Amino acid sequence: MEHFIQTIQDPKVGVYYEKDKPYMFLEANVRSLDGRLLKYNIPRIGLSEVTMEIEKNDQYCISIVKSKISFSVLSVNDVFATVTDITPYKEMTLAEIEKKLGHKVKIVGV
Repeated sequence: MEHFIQTIQDPKVGVYYEKDKPYMFLEANVRSLDGRLLKYNIPRIGLSEVTMEIEKNDQYCISIVKSKISFSVLSVNDVFATVTDITPYKEMTLAEIEKKLGHKVKIVGV
């Protein structure tokens, strides 16, 4: 996912419990490199088992070079995540489209 993300906007994170087990949800609007605005929703991230990997310079150095935290993404109604394109439409007249393209356009099959 990170290879096409330009910016992340309006992130929302929450923690909730079901049957005494902790879960997290994540929602965010993502601006992709191609200019689209996408709404990501991950409704259930398991927090009961969290894996953390830490890479150190050597056994005596306490500075962390790289760390990685892994969560379990669980399905809700057979869905792990949803992505919705919420890019606002740009209204244009046929003349504006032709000007932008630099040539005439014939619309068929309307």
